[in-house]
Amino acid sequence: MESPDLDNLVTYEELVSRTREIVLTSIPVAHEAILRMEESMLADEKTPTTADYIYEVAANLFESFVDNGDDESLAAFLRMSERLLALGSGLVTETVEVYIAKNLRRNHPYLIRQAGPLLQALAADR
Repeated sequence: MESPDLDNLVTYEELVSRTREIVLTSIPVAHEAILRMEESMLADEKTPTTADYIYEVAANLFESFVDNGDDESLAAFLRMSERLLALGSGLVTETVEVYIAKNLRRNHPYLIRQAGPLLQALAADR
């Protein structure tokens, strides 16, 4: 087992912040949905997690991009996924695999070739 790279260690709060920033800067049309999700969670005295941000765009926006043939938003979504994987976080990678890579593999395999190398590898048939 590899030991962690302590030079790149970040707190969980920083990881959540980076995830939020990547989602919001990668997919501008997600702003409203993300803000609604945050408001709802905070009203229930919950704090959004990395998984919450990724789930919000993967489950609630991605399919509409596909259904509407929104190539620009699809490309932004795939770039966002690549940026999230580049964080090098096992937690984020696992969430991307569950909510994004498996969906691509199962329902949209034709989109895998448009993804970056990290997402392509994660979405590859196992």
